[in-house]
Amino acid sequence: MSKDICDLYKADRKRAEDFLAKGAPEGTIFEMQYDFRSISFFEHEVDELKRLVIQMGAAPEKAVMAAFQLSQCLHSLEGIVEGRALEIKRLTALKDKLNSDDFLKTYFGLPDSKGHMDQRFYDLLTALENLTDSVIFFSVFMAKKSGELSIKLSKELGKIAPKAVVWSFDDLAPEHAELIPPNEAFADWD
Repeated sequence: MSKDICDLYKADRKRAEDFLAKGAPEGTIFEMQYDFRSISFFEHEVDELKRLVIQMGAAPEKAVMAAFQLSQCLHSLEGIVEGRALEIKRLTALKDKLNSDDFLKTYFGLPDSKGHMDQRFYDLLTALENLTDSVIFFSVFMAKKSGELSIKLSKELGKIAPKAVVWSFDDLAPEHAELIPPNEAFADWD
């Protein structure tokens, strides 16, 4: 859901920039639906990821580092979701106090008539997008490393070992595969 919110926001921001750049005639209103949907922080998934972080303590160094990165990203993401909720309250209170052009510029973090920019909401959406990508990347990274470790331990222990558990991300449906950020965005982790 956060990807949808971020993508819609960026598309609407681009439309607003184009609208404002064209110098619309007096009285022309930019029409859009402001997106103040709430984002629920998925507690169950976070608990599962935290459990995986603890399990990775016995993994090779890079996997342990990824586990700590994931833990930090989850903590930051939780703060961003809470910050966005507070910012929505602030924007809702401002909506009736500002004219539609000034509110539009505040919502999208664009310069107002005095050249001032309030980018709090824009920055929160950017952070939401970046941290969501980081959580997904490090989760996939750790799942792959966990699978590699599982295979290695199975080989070392032989017949007494439980079956190795390996996760594959190669056959995901397109709508799920597109959620995984490209490895180039995290080149240091290859």
